[in-house]
Amino acid sequence: MKYKITKRAHRVHSTAHRIKAVETFTSNSGEIVKAGDLGGFIESDWNLSHQGTCWIYDDAIVLGNAQVFGDATVYGNAEVFGHAQVFDNAQVFDNARLSGHAQAFGQSKVSDRVMIFGSAELFGHAIATEDAQLSGHAKAFGQSCIVEHANLRDNCYIFGNAHIGGHAYISHNAHIFEEACIEGDVVVSGHTQILGHVHLIGMANMINGKWDTQPLYIQGSNDAMMVCGTDLIAIGMKVQSFKFWKQNYKSILKKQHYNPQAIVEYGKYLKLILT
Repeated sequence: MKYKITKRAHRVHSTAHRIKAVETFTSNSGEIVKAGDLGGFIESDWNLSHQGTCWIYDDAIVLGNAQVFGDATVYGNAEVFGHAQVFDNAQVFDNARLSGHAQAFGQSKVSDRVMIFGSAELFGHAIATEDAQLSGHAKAFGQSCIVEHANLRDNCYIFGNAHIGGHAYISHNAHIFEEACIEGDVVVSGHTQILGHVHLIGMANMINGKWDTQPLYIQGSNDAMMVCGTDLIAIGMKVQSFKFWKQNYKSILKKQHYNPQAIVEYGKYLKLILT
């Protein structure tokens, strides 16, 4: 037995009581939990495993059928309830909330005021912070970073080193990965894939791989690409019509010393914009 449940009830959730360590161990954060130390709140032994180094600190609370196990930690004022699970080396802290059948595992971190609910999952080395939300069957993994007011839902996948921020809204079966960065008021939905070094900022709406509203800015591996008019695209300092770029981008970029890989990359960006 790693801990016992005390008689100190939570001030709001009276069925939850504070825990007290009965043995000394080191949590995955490197902090030593000593026998006699008080922890957070649980309703029953179901909520926190006696195996591993998992622990609940501070005023964090785990309720209902929710579980914390493995070497996971929950601390601050975080709340885990419903059938949510936090395991492996995951960390949930600050005022973050997990509910429904949500899961945080691997080396993932959930902080600030993040809400993860439904059957959403955060794993690998993914980070969700600030006011981000994940719901439905959304998955964020790899080294992905979900920040600010980003909203992930349905069956979308965010992975690789993708960064989702601003008020970005990603839904349905959208996949965003590799080095892609989505910020601002961008909406991506349907069966859309965004990858590579794409950097979308501002107001853009992509549904099923087609732009409903044009993206303002794409940062490629060489120059930035901007839609700067109803029929104008700028790559670096060169501004031309949609038609011109479609017909001549390979020769123009070659003259500007783009390597073959970069030419293919910018061809994909043009295809996204012109679709």
